[in-house]
Amino acid sequence: MIYGAFEPPDTISLDRDLPYCDWPLDIPEFPFTMAHYTAIHETIHADDHNGGDKIYLSTMKHILDEHKDKLEKGMDIISQDQNSECIKSTEDLACLWAIQYMDILTHYRSYVVLRYHQFPKLDLVWRQMQNDFFPPSILTAIEQEKNTQYIFDNIIDRAGEYCLIDALMENQSIGEKNACKYTV
Repeated sequence: MIYGAFEPPDTISLDRDLPYCDWPLDIPEFPFTMAHYTAIHETIHADDHNGGDKIYLSTMKHILDEHKDKLEKGMDIISQDQNSECIKSTEDLACLWAIQYMDILTHYRSYVVLRYHQFPKLDLVWRQMQNDFFPPSILTAIEQEKNTQYIFDNIIDRAGEYCLIDALMENQSIGEKNACKYTV
């Protein structure tokens, strides 16, 4: 949790004092990979922050400009909830969606770095994150259909032209296309 709560200008430091946990930290090599994954993830966040929060700010602007209808629909749902004090406007919701999208990108980029270096138990680390409401596997599903270069060229490098909503729609389109292949 210490490494997962990086807020610049905090410092990232790793040591061997990992917390005790019955599972999955008792799996050989899992803590090693998890510590490196977390450090890379937070370093990428810090790099984006030091670069002016380009991904976050451009994604939020894109959502506000291009997805007003979805923001309004989201606000309708949120306004029906009695406990919606945190999200009071479409700007708040766009901010949340931009942060979620930025985190998905950061997870994916961290995963690709460690996959390239063939870290042990990386697939186990990746599976642990699939229970999120917007799991980072959205991007690996797109990657399987297209390729890794497509993700970097057409999604990550297009900050301000692509967002969580676009990724969800592309992922859904791939799922529908694949479902049609198996329908008899």
